[in-house]
Amino acid sequence: MRAFRVSVETPSSEPRAPTLAEAPPLPGVCEPTPSRHTGSADGTPPAATATTSRQRARRPWLIAWLALLPIALVRASVLAESDTFWEIRTGQLILHTGRIPVADSFSWWARGRPWTPNSWAFDLLLAIGYRAGGLPCVALIGSAFVMAAGGAVLLLARRLGATAPVAGSLVVAGAVGGIAWLSVRPQLVDYIAVPLLLLVTMRAGPTLRARSVLIVAVIEAAWVNLHVAAPLGIVVVLCAGLGAQVSATLALPADARRRMLPRAAVTATAPALAALAGTLANPAGLAIIQQLRDVSSSSAGLITEWQHISFTSPDQMAMLGAGVLATAMAARRGRWDLVLVLGVLAAGAAYVIRMLPILDVVAVAVLAAALDGPRLRAWARDRRLILRLGAAAAVAALALQAAISLPDLGNTVYPADSISALPSGCRLFNAYPLGGIVILLRPDVPVSIDSRNDLYGRQDVLAEQRILTASSGGPGSLQRLGVNCVLIPGNSGLARQLLRSPGWRQVTTNPAATVFLRRDLGGSSGAGH
Repeated sequence: MRAFRVSVETPSSEPRAPTLAEAPPLPGVCEPTPSRHTGSADGTPPAATATTSRQRARRPWLIAWLALLPIALVRASVLAESDTFWEIRTGQLILHTGRIPVADSFSWWARGRPWTPNSWAFDLLLAIGYRAGGLPCVALIGSAFVMAAGGAVLLLARRLGATAPVAGSLVVAGAVGGIAWLSVRPQLVDYIAVPLLLLVTMRAGPTLRARSVLIVAVIEAAWVNLHVAAPLGIVVVLCAGLGAQVSATLALPADARRRMLPRAAVTATAPALAALAGTLANPAGLAIIQQLRDVSSSSAGLITEWQHISFTSPDQMAMLGAGVLATAMAARRGRWDLVLVLGVLAAGAAYVIRMLPILDVVAVAVLAAALDGPRLRAWARDRRLILRLGAAAAVAALALQAAISLPDLGNTVYPADSISALPSGCRLFNAYPLGGIVILLRPDVPVSIDSRNDLYGRQDVLAEQRILTASSGGPGSLQRLGVNCVLIPGNSGLARQLLRSPGWRQVTTNPAATVFLRRDLGGSSGAGH
């Protein structure tokens, strides 16, 4: 037996388990036929003919991928997530010190508490982009990750047997429907890694291949340093491996199944062990598990994306429905690898809605292959001109919207005038969504809170929320905390109290971010920092 390669093929006297490539295709997937390149009538060599044929086959997929570009640019035209800004600042700190932070230095509320970023490599990449071209460059990095995610989904759909027009249409439609999830955050890495891991395991089939195992470990190692959610990949790979073995084992006679089980167990778990090894290739090691638990426990029920699914939300139900439909389609064709993966992701999405887009990047690929059948192709063939004109019009409309949005590339929803009005070094009480932008643009003003829930913890987040929303007692709470400057929404309970308080004065009137200063506060505005 060769080193690093284990085969689970049965002896020649027993029926051999079909590989995934040999397994029945999803509905509508045509059986591949061997191609013979004998050259052309004009004497073109066979190699040149084969190259031209491959290029023609790839062209529709390239067009399908490029159709996603306008959506990626439109989404990048506005940076609205608080996380993006403190992630840039964290990357700047790593660039400056050459070390990953181990304690907080951005806030006064939690200063000095142990804290490690959960996406240090992603933060570093954003900081490099910010240094090169400011927020517009950061927005373009986000667009590149969106395009990479779309490419990964298209590759998976192609592997499953979908055609480019159907896969491209579903990817674009899914991106439009889920555009809110495509902000510049490390979650974009999750949408790339999951389809790639499935692609690798499918190419390996029900056999254990050293190359596939190594690629799984490399993907996980890259993922865990870009985003701490990488342990999800271990579950995905394990489910895919177990499902592949189930499909292969069910194709065997009953007596052969019993002999197959020990080998199948090894073959199914080895890639998952490789994924585990790759996950541990991060500066924190096993501590990332505790970090994930801290984020979950401090965010559940408080942050929208950490809430359970709402059965009254059309968007959420549509995304979950796509996952359930894809699971049913995969089960119909006996693709138990996809059934297990989709089932686990659907259960996770029902519990925490931030899993919905991860579910759908897999569901879109499966649905593209399942729906791309002879009936659909016959229907489309009779309406080819209309469909092409409709697709061209849709892409043109998206491209026009992208062109309109380009001048606003990298703009934020946060008012710069309010942030620049904060005096340097003041003790700031700020609303939760405003902490990130202050951390980036005003490093001389420590914040009271931001969206790093794993740092502050559930109790601190709730304590600040109570001060912000209470109808009384706000000025006294600020005095006990030593706060002398405030950045909060103008319609909050605290803002209404400060407007009536003789000890405070209103400096800016922006309803999204109003600045209040204590009347006895000295110093000058921080404009220009």
